[in-house]
Amino acid sequence: MSSINYRHIRKLKGGEILAVDIKNANGDILYKKGIALTLEQIDLIKNADIKILPIFPNKSDSKLNLVTVDDASKFILNKKYISFFRKLVFLDAKKFISKYIDRTEITQDIIENLVEETIISVIEDEFILYEIDIMKAYDIYIYEQVLSTTVVSIIVAIVFGLNKEEILNLAKIAMLSDIGKVYIEKSLIEKKSELTSKEKKLVKNYAKYGYKLIKNSNRFDMSSSYAMLYMRKKIEENVTDTKEGIDDLTMVLSVASYFSAVVGDRVYRKGINPYEACSKLVEEVGKSFSKEIVIKTINILGYYNVGMLVELRNGETARVLEVNRFKPLVKVISSMSLDGKEIDLSKNRNIKIKTVIIN
Repeated sequence: MSSINYRHIRKLKGGEILAVDIKNANGDILYKKGIALTLEQIDLIKNADIKILPIFPNKSDSKLNLVTVDDASKFILNKKYISFFRKLVFLDAKKFISKYIDRTEITQDIIENLVEETIISVIEDEFILYEIDIMKAYDIYIYEQVLSTTVVSIIVAIVFGLNKEEILNLAKIAMLSDIGKVYIEKSLIEKKSELTSKEKKLVKNYAKYGYKLIKNSNRFDMSSSYAMLYMRKKIEENVTDTKEGIDDLTMVLSVASYFSAVVGDRVYRKGINPYEACSKLVEEVGKSFSKEIVIKTINILGYYNVGMLVELRNGETARVLEVNRFKPLVKVISSMSLDGKEIDLSKNRNIKIKTVIIN
């Protein structure tokens, strides 16, 4: 029994062998290494808010969906690991902040500060940090997607006009938006070939699992988190939903999640570039997303793809010919005097894009 499996508390069964001593905050031993856990002990551990337990492997392991990592259990044993991991998550999130915020744009400095402040507030919550650790241990792509989704959600929420409390609640939900996937058989998450109908149904259960976790935590406005998971499930099923009354938090999170999913790499495919991703958002207008949320998302991210129509601040309408974030090469199509003229916005600082046009 030289190796150890790290299993989420909700996956434990009676009779499994504990691989290390479990201690409380004062350092007192609660359960000794080598004991066979009873169902009653497992329930007590749940009440102690312990998320992951190190278990010696046994013959039944091959039939279970395990989270197998080297050091996930440090969360329940070592406060220093919590501090280290919190810093790591922030640094990883900053990579996406740097990617999606263009500091050459004046207003983006202000947005960057707000995004960083919000991320810091989110990962101060140890419950959320536990779940992030589980996602990172289970699949690096899931971990990266929730960080990307959270950063994009905050950026879009700021320009969408949400207040600080709403943005913080949104960011917390975004950080947990894919936690349900750790309860899906990993071979299905990583499968390169097309999923069967049965496998697709199993994978789509992640939304239900995530919802239950969020609900049971008693930390969130469930109207928002439920709507978010409902919309995510609808989007992934490619079901058109014109239902009214979906709240702003859900709209922002849905578009951010979609964008992050298509640009992010997976074990079975490479992500597309952000310009193509924004074109896909345009294609989803009237289906999964409203025109307003897509316009605000493209304008704040600045990924104007070839062929997009844009309104310039001088009132002219132009079509994008070559991509360059915030400052593409465009061709004016709406002016008697400038009709047909090409303008390189990177070289004409007096002319800027006001908004993308979606018909």
